[in-house]
This record gives sequence, C-alpha cells and structure tokens, in this order.
Amino acid sequence: MSASSSFASTAFSLYSAQQQIEHRRPRLSRMSFVGDCFRISGSVLPRIFPSVLCLTIYATVIALADLVWQQHWTTSYSITSSLSVVVGLLLVFRNGTSYDRWYEGRKLWQDAATTTRNLATLIWINVDADKEPDKKRSRIERKKRALRLLTAFMVAVKYDLRAETGTDWADLKGILPNEMIRARAIDIDPTSAKHTSHRSEDADVEQAAGPVGSSETSPLLLSDDLAAQIDSDLSLPHRILAEIFGYLASTRRAGLIDVIGPAGFSLLNTQLLALSNLTSSMQRISTTPTPLIYAIHLKQSCFIYLLTLPLALVGELGWKMVPFVSVFSMMLIGLEGISSEIEDPFGEDQSDHPLDLWCSRLRWEIEMIIKNVQPGLHQE
Repeated sequence: MSASSSFASTAFSLYSAQQQIEHRRPRLSRMSFVGDCFRISGSVLPRIFPSVLCLTIYATVIALADLVWQQHWTTSYSITSSLSVVVGLLLVFRNGTSYDRWYEGRKLWQDAATTTRNLATLIWINVDADKEPDKKRSRIERKKRALRLLTAFMVAVKYDLRAETGTDWADLKGILPNEMIRARAIDIDPTSAKHTSHRSEDADVEQAAGPVGSSETSPLLLSDDLAAQIDSDLSLPHRILAEIFGYLASTRRAGLIDVIGPAGFSLLNTQLLALSNLTSSMQRISTTPTPLIYAIHLKQSCFIYLLTLPLALVGELGWKMVPFVSVFSMMLIGLEGISSEIEDPFGEDQSDHPLDLWCSRLRWEIEMIIKNVQPGLHQE
C-alpha cells in the first residue's frame, strides 16, 4: 500500500468513526412533536433540575404557611406582572445574543473550512513540481506536507478554541510534522516545569525584574527556563500558519508559481490571511463571555420574580399553585440555562457544533485531492 493510500485510509477511518458518533447524538424528531416534549436526553432539564426543585419546595412552604398555618403571606399579582415584563426583556436579549454567537460560530467555521479546502486545491494545482525533474519527487512530498498542514491547522484551531494544549491527539497524528511535535514537547517539558516550580519566590522575582540597579534593557537577558516558557506561548495554529506562509514564499523564490503570476501569489496569501482572521473571530467568540454583572443581574431578577410568584398565586389557586410555579421556574431557568450553554458553541456539549466530525471530513476531502487529482499543471 502506498503512503497516500495509507493516509487516505486513516482519514476515512477517522471520518467514519466521527459519523457514527454523530449519528448517536440526540436529534429532534421530524414527525413526533409530543415525543420530543417528553424527552429528557439532550434537553436542559437535567441541568436546571436542582434549581427547579428548590423553588418547588419554596412554593410548597408558602402554600403550607397560607393554607395550614394561616400566615397569609400573599401579595398583589400586579407586582409580579410588572416584574415579568422586566424579566422577559432581559431573557429575550440574553437568549438572542447567545444564539447569535452560536450561529456566527457556525458561519465562521464553514468559511474557514471552505477557505482551507480552496487553498489546498490552489496549492496542489498551481505549485509546479515538474520544473526540475530530479526534484519532482521531493517537491510533490512538500506539497503533500503543505496540504496536510492545512488540515492540521483546522484541527489545532479546534483544540485551541477548547483551551486544550499539546500535540498528543489522535487526529493530529500523521498530519502534523514530527519536528513540530518535538518542538512542542520541548516547550512543555515536565522536567523543566518541575525545576521551575521548586525555585524560591524571591528567585522568581529577581529573575523577572533583573539585577538590582539594572537598566530597562536588562529583562531582555533571560534565563533558559524563562526563554523557553516565552517561546511556548506561540500557539500551534499560529506556528502552522507561519510554516505555510514560509512554504509559499519558498515556492515563489524557486519560481514554482510563476505561471499564476504576482496576482496568483497574492491570492494565496490573501486566503491564508483570511484563515487567520476567521480564526481570530472564532477565538473572540470562545474567549468573550457574557459580562459577569449582566449575567448575575439576570439571575437575580429571575430569582426575585420566582420568589414573589407563589405569594401572588397562592390566594387564588391554593395548592394548585405549586405545580404552576414549578412549570414557570422550568421555563425561565431553562431559557437562562440554554443561553449559558450555547454562548460558547465550540465545546463538547450536545448542543455545540460537531467540530470533530467537521475536521475529520475536511481531512478526508484533502486526502482525496492528494490521491485522485494529479499535481501541477499539464499541457492541453
């Protein structure tokens, strides 16, 4: 079996495995509305059940105080109706903002995947490997390396969005060059971290600040440990993108893309810059949470409304008030819980985007380009 067939077989195996995982994920029924209403798996109910249970117990206590102990802790329904308007506006804004982030994340990933696929096709077709016959084999291998780096870039973006570091991931094996894996392993060498962790606090301060009386340029003279720590701050997606930029620059210097001219070379660089911009936009969604002060105020408003609701309903409904409060609590707390889950769409929750499936499909498509499309231009 050739190397290309082996890579294609591995890509297809990963894609098939992710398809099976995706098929097992809960989905909405297209025919049964009532059936979906009684579903627990995939809903927000398990997440909000403790809060709903606490409010149900509270409503039961209010009913006991009013109907059994004759405390009559009742209030006017006009108060709760005024609160409901405020709570409703807050929830609508919160839910709409979270869904916009979820939908924008889907569009950004699709744009990035399309740009990656197009860039892989442009590189595979337009980089000339036949200019010097004795170097044809090595240049084709470099093209394959560049295309697999594009796949590795999207996989690395996936892990970067999930704040998962390192290179020891199954879907990075075979597409990430060995020199990058070794370089990243040196950056996060546990023996170096252990050595650093045992240093005294005074030594850390002295190393960061430099010797007493030093000039402003002294912090540039860093120890090997601190320099390695700074070097490791370059994320894997940026490292891969720099490698692809370097590959394109080297092909232009070697005259391998002269056929497409300066405009074609500019197009390739523009596609890479677009990938970088799309990645930054996805990172913005992933790392920008809902403002803490707003999220706390929304929960406080919902909580106050649900505390006053039993006092307004117990005089009119009696014991029937308890299940109604439970239903209202489930609806309001559920909306807030849904918003909290979908505001970061790149995680691994059931409602998040299936990035693993999309990355494996992109890898399969690029391997099919390598396997089935002849590299370079041909005479007509």
